[in-house]
Parts: sequence; structure tokens; C-alpha cells
Amino acid sequence: MKFKTSTKLALGAASAALLVAGCAGGMSQGSGMTSAELDAVTQQVVKDSFHDKGIVKVSQVFAEDPTMKACNAADVAGQPLAPARAKEIEALNMKTIHWPANGKYLGDWKEGEKLA
Repeated sequence: MKFKTSTKLALGAASAALLVAGCAGGMSQGSGMTSAELDAVTQQVVKDSFHDKGIVKVSQVFAEDPTMKACNAADVAGQPLAPARAKEIEALNMKTIHWPANGKYLGDWKEGEKLA
């Protein structure tokens, strides 16, 4: 029995959808891992998958500072940050901004391109 190309594509897409749905269904029932174990696995995947390149350092990109810690905890809890805590985090991060000394906010794109 011969199938048309469109039929083959439709069957392939349906098979892929069922496979993905099956994997997702298995995930929703729990992996049997604790939160700490999942965090450890995630950290290992990040360590194995990402590498330093140029001025970008993996340790800096994935470092968990107080801002990330608070925001991640709120995300996991499914609750927004308390308004007072959000203002505190905003003020803390505003202090880290280095404004241009000469007042010019637009720089030389060629210099930026060298960094990128």
C-alpha cells in the first residue's frame, strides 16, 4: 500500500504529537524527585551545557544574587512579590547602574560590536 507524501507527513506529525503528549503526561504525574534533587540535576545540566565565551562568564550569568533568589522563590510559590519587597529589590538594583559620566547615553556602536 502506497501513501501520499501529505499522508506520511500527517501521520508523522500525529505520531510526534502523541509522543510529546505522552512525555508531558508522564512529567505531570511527578518524576519522583525532590525539589533539591531537581535543582541539583538542573545545575549539572547548566554546568555541562554552557561554557564561558569572551567576556561572558557562565558563573556570572547563572549566579543567584538576592534579587534572583527572591524572584525565583516567589515564582515557585506562585505568588507575586510583596510590593514593599519589590521596591526594596528595585532600589538595590538601581544602585548598581553606572550612568555615563559625560551625560551621553548613546555610545559608539562600533565599540559595542567589538564586545559582542
